Amino acid sequence: MDCLFSILQAARQHKVRKGYGDSGDSYGGEFKDGLTMHGICQGNGTGPSIWAVLSSPILNLMRSKESGILFTSAISETKIRFTGYAFVVETDLCQIISALEKFGYAVVSLQQVVDTWEAGLKVSGGALAPEKTFW
Repeated sequence: MDCLFSILQAARQHKVRKGYGDSGDSYGGEFKDGLTMHGICQGNGTGPSIWAVLSSPILNLMRSKESGILFTSAISETKIRFTGYAFVVETDLCQIISALEKFGYAVVSLQQVVDTWEAGLKVSGGALAPEKTFW
């Protein structure tokens, strides 16, 4: 595991290449023994796999609390609960309420979904970034 993170940290200068060009910020430089970066680090090839391992149990927890949307197949009447989807660090959560419910219930319901997601992240050592979070 050490080699996955120490290579990025010890790189002379590491920038992330995005769809709109290279990131302005960079990191790297002299590797200081015992001082490692936190998290997976952008640019780490195992990032998507690690995020799948981390986010899947949280999505399963939310599904068990009946968050999301319940679809029923028209022919087989199979029920499918869709909670959301997550890829790398992008996550979209879904929630539905009856058209008969009042607006206030929608706000409470959405807040419960966000609170459950955040609790799952906290257990893993993560946290929501308020500046990147909206509903």
